[in-house]
Amino acid sequence: MPLFCKQCESRRLPVMLSAGKETLWLCEKCKNFVNNDDFIIREQTEEERQEIKRKLEEFEEYEASKD
Repeated sequence: MPLFCKQCESRRLPVMLSAGKETLWLCEKCKNFVNNDDFIIREQTEEERQEIKRKLEEFEEYEASKD
């Protein structure tokens, strides 16, 4: 598994993409996705970044409301 980015040596995070149900690994520093064979598939889009940010904010609001 490609835990570390070849370009910047940062740790990658697994991200499940619903289109193909394939787990791609995202380097948050380089903003690129790789597959399990460590082959760069594509860069993260601005829409994907905004979606992740929105989901994080919703989660934080949910957690705050539980207290």
